[in-house]
Amino acid sequence: MKKTLAPVRNQLKSLLRQLDMDTTQSRDYQNLLYACLPASWRSRVLLGKQEGLQWQLWVANGSDGYQLRFLLSEVEAMLAQKLPHPPKLSVVARPDVWAQQRVLPDGGHLYPRRYYSEAEAEAVITAFIEGQLRG
Repeated sequence: MKKTLAPVRNQLKSLLRQLDMDTTQSRDYQNLLYACLPASWRSRVLLGKQEGLQWQLWVANGSDGYQLRFLLSEVEAMLAQKLPHPPKLSVVARPDVWAQQRVLPDGGHLYPRRYYSEAEAEAVITAFIEGQLRG
């Protein structure tokens, strides 16, 4: 059994080394992209899928995607000045990715989830409605 796994172990080392190089290269490309984006867009764009010279820029919603499409030609021109073979950029709205990127405000914390019984929930809703009607 050990003999059959030995070639796989040797291949695994080279695959992990290649993965580390790919991750470093991807990080370098992302930093280069951020240098070409206006400051207000750096926190609103992620470098997504990179397939050869096709890069996807991921944004949180369609509105951001619509606005970013107007900047693409300028960003591509800046990348062309910095790279010998500039990529073609496309914008993709990926709200699922941005939902995973939630950042808490400074000093913020999450409260533990509390499950209410039906009576407790009804009391909270009633108190809220009465408070809104008074105010």
